[in-house]
Amino acid sequence: MSRRSRSRPKNKSHLAVYIIIALAVLAAAAIGFIMIRKSSDPFPGIKELNRADLLEGGRSINRNIYRITGKISERRTLSGESGAMIFVNQTDEAPNHGTIPVRVPQGVTNINLEKGFSYVFKVKINRVGLPVALDVKAQ
Repeated sequence: MSRRSRSRPKNKSHLAVYIIIALAVLAAAAIGFIMIRKSSDPFPGIKELNRADLLEGGRSINRNIYRITGKISERRTLSGESGAMIFVNQTDEAPNHGTIPVRVPQGVTNINLEKGFSYVFKVKINRVGLPVALDVKAQ
């Protein structure tokens, strides 16, 4: 009488291991992609505002959109208008860095802008040469 083999087929168990490993690699790649995307520039493709250009004549750069990165050094509520005027100390990486005033209209941001914290502002230079915030992201 012939005997049956008592060993299980190994192909099925190896297939399950390969599928689990493939799913783990895909999950790690997806998590890495999300982390890289969050840590990158919040406003890609927008040039950092050069303070010298703003001081020379903001009217020549009006209606342009720039990025300002830095810490808030002072914040004042505007009387008779909605919003606030803040003063941002640009980071050392910015060209010709220094303090820049930025008008933040009411409703532009849903985060609390606090003195001493770093933010990235997407601004548009208005017709009198003052940067007006279009969007703000905490850094």
